[in-house]
Amino acid sequence: MPPTGMDGGMVARLGDEDGGPGGSANLYSHFWMLRRVQRGYACFDAYARICLAVAAQQLLLIEAYFALGHFMSKTEGWPSPTHNSFAAWLALAAAVFASITLFKLDLFVDRRDMLIVQGGLSLGPILAGLATHLSAMRNEHGMGGKRPCDQFIPALLPWALAVLACFFHAVWIFVLLWAARPESRSAGLPLSFRSAIYLDVFGWHNQHFSEHQSTLAEESGAPDSEWGQPEQGAHGAAADPSVSASSIALRQARRLARTMAKLKDPRLATHLSAAEEESLQQLQEVIDLEVTELQEQLASVSGSRAASEAPWSRQSSAAGNCWLQCQCEGDSGHVTPYWVNSRTADVSWNHPGAAQIIDLPLLGISVNALHSRLSTSAAREQRGNGEVEAPVRGGLPQQTGAVRFRLPEAPAISRFDRASASESLPFELMPESPNSTVSSSQLPWKVFQQTCRAMLCLWLITMLAITCDPKYYDSPHAPREIYDRKALVQLQTVWPHAYFRPSALSCSGAGKTLILGDQFSIYTADLPPAEELQNESSSAWPSSQEIELEPAISTMDLGSTTWRSLGLLYGKGHDSFSSAKALILLSTNGTVVVEHDLGSHSHDNLIQWTISPMLDHVLQ
Repeated sequence: MPPTGMDGGMVARLGDEDGGPGGSANLYSHFWMLRRVQRGYACFDAYARICLAVAAQQLLLIEAYFALGHFMSKTEGWPSPTHNSFAAWLALAAAVFASITLFKLDLFVDRRDMLIVQGGLSLGPILAGLATHLSAMRNEHGMGGKRPCDQFIPALLPWALAVLACFFHAVWIFVLLWAARPESRSAGLPLSFRSAIYLDVFGWHNQHFSEHQSTLAEESGAPDSEWGQPEQGAHGAAADPSVSASSIALRQARRLARTMAKLKDPRLATHLSAAEEESLQQLQEVIDLEVTELQEQLASVSGSRAASEAPWSRQSSAAGNCWLQCQCEGDSGHVTPYWVNSRTADVSWNHPGAAQIIDLPLLGISVNALHSRLSTSAAREQRGNGEVEAPVRGGLPQQTGAVRFRLPEAPAISRFDRASASESLPFELMPESPNSTVSSSQLPWKVFQQTCRAMLCLWLITMLAITCDPKYYDSPHAPREIYDRKALVQLQTVWPHAYFRPSALSCSGAGKTLILGDQFSIYTADLPPAEELQNESSSAWPSSQEIELEPAISTMDLGSTTWRSLGLLYGKGHDSFSSAKALILLSTNGTVVVEHDLGSHSHDNLIQWTISPMLDHVLQ
């Protein structure tokens, strides 16, 4: 019953193209406005949550590497060494386990992708722990890996493991970029993370998961209920996709019928041409008939359908039937058309072929454009300015044969339309900058990419530093000469006598003179130049060159001194034995240093230096 009296007049005055009071709410305009607003900030919220998870993982990695360096590679301390391999490995394992658990709870991916993520999280720290452990064994156990149990470790193995650790850390950055990529291009949301999916409070992306689960159910032959699909809707009815799609088509057709009914208002109908009135009358009769038939068909549909039916793909005979074309928007913003048979309520995702088709979306745009033009003309006429627009030539599209109602040419934008557009600007997506037209929905993803690229560059620089700098694989505690034959040249010689047993070895600062001593005498030998030794090391091993040991100082000249190590003091600018000024001897107990003046053969020129017992280490 139409409203009467004061209330009826008020409602009539407030009536507009949106349907008057409550009309916009009935069309869910506030819902779509909120959705558009959320698209402006949901991407920022999603990547903020992802960055929080990545920051927690990086913090765990820092703590693990601190424990690795403190307990495994730091071996000197006061009052006691802090080397503890077990504690280092325990901290490393705890950090890796916590990182895997963190991403396992936050990622929404299949099992294969989860294994890739777990491998990227664990390979880098494990290889770094192995490299540090093997390096500590070579450097500290038995003074440079000289123990038999440590000699199996090659000199370059810790170095290679450290390079591989940096490489897998860089690979993890690529895995992180792959997992955090935005899958919903319209909103820029990374749907591989649960924290981003939790932002979908209205269920806009539920269709994506429902279609995926339906595909799994069809492939396995199991009912939908086993894949999490509800068997009944909110009112106990069968949750049939075809019924839902047909209901959407019915609502769109009703909305179109209401808009066409508004065009019969006498204030608007006076601006219609005769051809437009005739086309509008025919179109309204067709739409009313299709709405009535589809409504009756949906009311007669039972709660469940036969299992042999395929509601999403079945088609009725095209002859004598009318199909309503609708469209749905997926989670990525892609619009997919589908067709609903008004006689049978069947839904088809394929074009029905030679049949009568009513394109509801395009027809709705045409009717709305016509309504907007007529409303503008009526408003101008009411103001008395005499500016009455002529009717649009051609009017509404006609229906002939296999009909498809299409959109006419877009009308010119009036001042009323510009005002409406300006009012909606605050709810549009914010641009990246004031002078940019690019939406800010992709800005968080771009910043996240730049941050990951910076981390990737740091790992690559670290890998290059370890690869090119020899100090990481050549140290004085475990020199590579012990294992690298290219860096060590073996020379041939003959012992001075049959009872020769070397007890001390030394050489000059420039490596030109070799000094070798036993219990009878001290011998010297001139070494070949370094260039010849380098050529010998690259051609053959051992070297074919032979050095000759010559006696230099007899032990009788040194008195009763016995030694475990020796050395020479040279004059400034000299490096030969003949220019040496003094001979330095270390006693066998390592507590006395004896200085012998080579310029005098008298025993009185011996100077003894007693080493303080405060020294932590015994001299060798």
